[in-house]
Amino acid sequence: MLYAKITNDWQYHYPYHSHNHYEIMYVLEGEGYFSSKDKKWPLTPGTIFIAPPHVEHATESKNGHRIINIGGNFDKLFFLDDISVIYDNEFNEGKMLAEAILRNIYSNEEYAQSLCRSFIRYLLIGVKQQPIICSVIYKITSEIERQFDNPDFKVTDLLVASGYSEDYIRMKFQEITKMTPIKYLTSVRMKNAKTLLALYDFNINEVASRCGILDNTRFSRLFKSYYGISPKQYRDQL
Repeated sequence: MLYAKITNDWQYHYPYHSHNHYEIMYVLEGEGYFSSKDKKWPLTPGTIFIAPPHVEHATESKNGHRIINIGGNFDKLFFLDDISVIYDNEFNEGKMLAEAILRNIYSNEEYAQSLCRSFIRYLLIGVKQQPIICSVIYKITSEIERQFDNPDFKVTDLLVASGYSEDYIRMKFQEITKMTPIKYLTSVRMKNAKTLLALYDFNINEVASRCGILDNTRFSRLFKSYYGISPKQYRDQL
């Protein structure tokens, strides 16, 4: 389950409520307060609130506010017992991701899901207590997602360029993403392959090439190991 919505008009007060899932709230405009039953935080543009399931929360502001709300079953990513507060970085990357999810949630759900995973990884940088190393990992995952279609792309080059020893950054990458760097690259390629097969008329060879894999046999083997069926079988069942 994934949804994204924005306050239609300037909201002045939203009463205490809770959800059966996580809710992420990105404050676009306005100032006021975000509250749980026993705490209160300033509500300002660029602030991101993460509310765990069943935790009551409310918002209030004197002159109104606008918030992007993203909800979903993120239990395997967050392990929070109370409200978590994060502040967007100087590049407003959180805002860009939240707005992109909002734009695509109804027109391209699979792409919105991919954007949401990037947003969650971005938020995890703030939730974790290792901001510097998490920032490095975030840059690596972003670069992987940018260059996945390049057949000459080597994840090892990113690890070496990180400024940390290769073994250490590889270990931290797996600790934070729950995947090795190579598996992360493969997952990005396979998810994009699935989208290309579903939405476009490219032949299998072209799909493989657009995902950075020039060996078609290897591509088919990876796709089958990832999804349980071959690329052709996947397309035939659509």
